[in-house]
Amino acid sequence: MARRRRRRGRPAAASLAGLWHAARRALARGGRVAASARAAGAAAARRARRALRRWRGPGPVVIVDAGPRRARRLRRRLGAATRAQVRALGVPLPAHLLLVVQRSVGAPAPPDGSGTDGTGRSLAALLEVYEDAAGTRRHVLFLALTVGGAPRADADVVATLRQQLQVIVADELGTLRYALATPGPAPSGPGVAAPPGRATDAGAPPTARAVPAAPALPEPPADDDWAWPEEAPAPDPPLAARPAPVPAPVPAVAGHG
Repeated sequence: MARRRRRRGRPAAASLAGLWHAARRALARGGRVAASARAAGAAAARRARRALRRWRGPGPVVIVDAGPRRARRLRRRLGAATRAQVRALGVPLPAHLLLVVQRSVGAPAPPDGSGTDGTGRSLAALLEVYEDAAGTRRHVLFLALTVGGAPRADADVVATLRQQLQVIVADELGTLRYALATPGPAPSGPGVAAPPGRATDAGAPPTARAVPAAPALPEPPADDDWAWPEEAPAPDPPLAARPAPVPAPVPAVAGHG
């Protein structure tokens, strides 16, 4: 009887152990499948990035000192703006172009190496061009995220980059024949006066400088003897200059007889 009981108990323990090992093998196999899937996805992403880079063409190296989200956004926008501008102008992108976006950009030091220029100016951008003995040029463009303590939007940084790119590719563009500047509209509003000698509207005569009106004086109280200085009565003369009072005549009274 004891042998039969032992034989009956062994298959139960063996089945539990077998299930445990089977589960471990399934988990290990699933982990290997997940790892291979991750590796395949990463390889496909790398191939897609390389294909997209070849389709876009070469771009500048962009370094952004900002938060992760804004850094990714600025790198994407600055790279796209640079490639679009040089492609539209029909000129090649400089082989060595570095864009550095940082919190603030100070004025450069004097050429004599005496330190800062002492003005303490805050710049929106600073372009430095280096040339070695072989004639290879390297461009470093610093772009500021704040100017004078005021933060700048991404669109302002991109606009500054576009202006600096014109200087970077000036040699490939050729000789500048002329440049036409169009001023923006003058500020208008209830508190803004037009400068002297300049018309505010098209065809309107020039206007003079606005002069603020004199403040209005307060109205006198209704029930008071107060009067304006120019309307106040003359002061009373001194007692010595006053005439003696004339006594009033006494009427005669008829007697009773």
